[in-house]
Amino acid sequence: MESLVKLVAFMLLTTLTSGPLAIALTLITDKNLLLKILRRILHGVLVMASLFFALIFSVNPEMPPAMNLIGLFAFIMAYIALRREYFPDFRIIDALLSKLGLRKNKAGKTNVEGIEGQNSKDRSSHNPSPFGPLMKWRRNGSSGGDDGHGPGGQH
Repeated sequence: MESLVKLVAFMLLTTLTSGPLAIALTLITDKNLLLKILRRILHGVLVMASLFFALIFSVNPEMPPAMNLIGLFAFIMAYIALRREYFPDFRIIDALLSKLGLRKNKAGKTNVEGIEGQNSKDRSSHNPSPFGPLMKWRRNGSSGGDDGHGPGGQH
């Protein structure tokens, strides 16, 4: 009976920690190819463990509702980790919020372009941003390379 308790504790600990650890691994940027491959392998193992235990906890109808919520948490964390690692430029929510006028800039004013900051009040909403569309810009500040700044993007 004691080994069953240890097994369930291991499953819960893995379910609760593998998603956030996989998200933390996405914050690391590696220049070395070998380290990048090892990080992605570890990331994949953590995401697969999170998805496996989330499936066990959320689909089983005999589980209590708290376990179903833990399974849902694991699914959400695995999804976020996968999106951050393999699809970092795909941002649907930001585009929808900016088109609806709900996205705020740093000054607290609604900004459709999202790039200019405080200078957005001088521009009309019909005038496009001089820096290009919002969807082109990445998290690290560089562009995709197809905006006239060369193959490496803006430096």
